[in-house]
Amino acid sequence: MKVAYILHYFPVLSETFISDEIVWIRKTAVAAGIFAFHKPSGSLMHLEAKELEKETHYALDPKAGLGCFFRVFMSGFLFFLSSPVKFCSYLSKYFYKVGKKEFSQIFYLGMLIKRYKPDYLHAHFAFLSAVSAMIISDFIKVPFIVTIHARDMFVANQYLEEVAGKAKYIIVKSDYNRKYLTNKYPRLDAKKIRVIPCGVDTDKFVPLENPAKEGANIISVGRLVEKKGFTYLIKSCKILQQRGIKFKCEIYGNGPLKESLSSEIKELALSDTVFLKGAVTREELIDVFVKSDIFVLPSIIDREGDTEAMPVVLKEAMASAKAVIATAVAGIPELISSGEDGILVSPKDEVALAQAILALINDYALRLRLGDNARKKITRDFTLSKNVKLIAELFS
Repeated sequence: MKVAYILHYFPVLSETFISDEIVWIRKTAVAAGIFAFHKPSGSLMHLEAKELEKETHYALDPKAGLGCFFRVFMSGFLFFLSSPVKFCSYLSKYFYKVGKKEFSQIFYLGMLIKRYKPDYLHAHFAFLSAVSAMIISDFIKVPFIVTIHARDMFVANQYLEEVAGKAKYIIVKSDYNRKYLTNKYPRLDAKKIRVIPCGVDTDKFVPLENPAKEGANIISVGRLVEKKGFTYLIKSCKILQQRGIKFKCEIYGNGPLKESLSSEIKELALSDTVFLKGAVTREELIDVFVKSDIFVLPSIIDREGDTEAMPVVLKEAMASAKAVIATAVAGIPELISSGEDGILVSPKDEVALAQAILALINDYALRLRLGDNARKKITRDFTLSKNVKLIAELFS
């Protein structure tokens, strides 16, 4: 069984779930080829991603030179000759929607994929990659699967309905997402939708008991974007500081809100307590978990309607047997049973967040119990081997 993965950017530091899936699906009876439009800028990369990058087939930029232009042009021309009507139909519909350069690159990747002779195409995110899978699938007569995550569903997406309608299967990451999709697109065949959450490598993320001590090391991890709700974590830290609580809070990740969050930390006089630590690799993140006591993810629904599906980093913290605090939005309540294997609070409520953090700071036994139960849940329901096997079964 051969599957061609079609991706917009690869490898992306914040999308470890894609490289994880490819690595683990190859441990089943599936060969996975990787085809991507772009390689992200920046040198920070996970170890597995570095190896996968070496074998990834990237689309040529037709503007890079005459040789590149000719190869991209000829690939499109050959697809045109195979079916002029079909080619012109997609040209009129998507040439400006996806971008002129990107539209031509679809057929360059299509030529590479055709030579690969896959049994399936698999696109992550219902944007350019999924449109490409749909078009290439139509030309080479190979079915495609699309995995829809969060923003590509919750924020207005001009491609989603057509892509989902033509896909053989649709993978979503939570039951919340499944219900959202079927409610928004009632004509969509619900039988095609499969709920397969991202899994965690529980051999990498392992528990290490931290000794009881005064105060706590609080961490949070994620892109510095509105839906992660970091401003509410910072506000909750101010409440703890005003109560004289000893703690340190470290937020790992980069993003467009870095400057505004940094300014907020200074304005609240938290510069000695709350730290923006920047992005880290998977290997560095494992060490961060080891040194932490409490993991907090204060996710919200942002102004565009974007929110979480079921965050992988939350599962990684739970696999590391950390006491976790999160908000009851989207698919997160499907992951955490509040009071049993973590604590859930309402989104945008810094007071409730501060109270939950304080409860864990003051009760070491509670931290241990929640962390132990969290680890058990992940090893039972959310391992990479189990969840990737479900994807492999769709291909077979």
